[in-house]
Amino acid sequence: MIKKISILFFIIFTFSFSKYNDINNIKNLTMQVEETTVQNKEKTKKTYLIKYIFPDKLRKEMLEPKSHRGEIFIYKDNKKITYLPIFDEKIEEQASIDENMISEFIKLFQRTYDKSSSFKEKYNTSKNLIIKKDNLNIKILKFNVFSNYRIPIEMEIYDNDIFVGTLKFSDVIINSGISKKEFDI
Repeated sequence: MIKKISILFFIIFTFSFSKYNDINNIKNLTMQVEETTVQNKEKTKKTYLIKYIFPDKLRKEMLEPKSHRGEIFIYKDNKKITYLPIFDEKIEEQASIDENMISEFIKLFQRTYDKSSSFKEKYNTSKNLIIKKDNLNIKILKFNVFSNYRIPIEMEIYDNDIFVGTLKFSDVIINSGISKKEFDI
């Protein structure tokens, strides 16, 4: 009897946490990001389109503010390529981790999801979640499901206990077959 109950529990447990696709199966991702940051009590709002090929190619195209519309930032091979349309200028430099936080957040989510069954359980079942890395605290406020992948769509970022800003994701498209040519300028 105990053996049957154990097997039944295992089956229920397995299916309850496999409701969503494994986020490590995401090969590419497109989304619109609304970023609001607070520095010295002053809010700055940016909107941009992200195209991301796992594990390390990210294209960010600025939509707002209007003064930055059309600027393109490409992060690949530990380099950052910036295109400034107002000057028709391309600048290539070494990428810094601080500049490419979206990519770092995605990698952090995937690594933690892969290595920790308790995180995977919380990620797939919780209404909100807090992830800590060094002095950063990422508080996921809201999830949504896209192509059967459960994706955070609203989060707050803290440096220790100091509020830094928010990220809101919309128009999320997963595994759409983004061309690697989109990462060339």
